[in-house]
Amino acid sequence: MLLCAVIAIPAFAQKQHNHKQGKPSHKEMLQFKLNYLADEIDVKGDTKKQFEELYSQMETERRAIFKKMKAAEKSIADNKNASEADYDKAYKEIADAKAEMAQIEKKYDDKFAALLSKKQLFKLKEAEQKYNDRIRGCRDKKRGEAKK
Repeated sequence: MLLCAVIAIPAFAQKQHNHKQGKPSHKEMLQFKLNYLADEIDVKGDTKKQFEELYSQMETERRAIFKKMKAAEKSIADNKNASEADYDKAYKEIADAKAEMAQIEKKYDDKFAALLSKKQLFKLKEAEQKYNDRIRGCRDKKRGEAKK
């Protein structure tokens, strides 16, 4: 709950957020996430800057793969007359995207290992999970309020 408030205040205070939907832009959310993760793993100074650049690169790659995966899922969800071949194609696209995600994760794990201590690497995985859980919780709460 506190994270929801912490996210909302700085994100909405900036004028560049997406006014159309009333929510922060991807760039704003990424910067918030970078700051959150850097604080959680206690990285500062030049190392923080390198960490942010590296993490941003990884996020860009992961986001492109995620979009492919969502497009494959949507192709089936939007097609009430999807054939077995359509499902097979979407299934393979999603499986390939998941494999690409794993490759990206491994590639960047190796890069982060050259920059961060083992303790920071471990804390990074925990912090990412914690961040994602809290964001999901905020979204679920917001969706629940919208249904009322």
